[in-house]
Amino acid sequence: MAMDKPDEARPHFAKVLQLNPDRAAALYAEGERALNTKSFMVANLQFQTMLWLDPTAHRAHYARGVALAGLGRNKQAIASYERYLKTDATSAWAKQAKDAIRRLKEAR
Repeated sequence: MAMDKPDEARPHFAKVLQLNPDRAAALYAEGERALNTKSFMVANLQFQTMLWLDPTAHRAHYARGVALAGLGRNKQAIASYERYLKTDATSAWAKQAKDAIRRLKEAR
């Protein structure tokens, strides 16, 4: 995936999940620990990898938005939050995502 060859990478991710079905959840936990220590690059990589393993993990889009904002990559953070909002537009997390998008757009 990092080499922009998703068709070649997908079978490898499927194998990872076959060998370790809990890997996506572990990546999320690792990403959250990285966010808690403001290790935004590590968090971003963990959440991105999790999304490659499980594209339906919408909470990872939210968390990746936090990491990207921490890295100052506002445009990408907004896109990540917006992907999250496609699956959840009404929860407290959704409100936080909308607030973050507004703040990031104002910071431009």
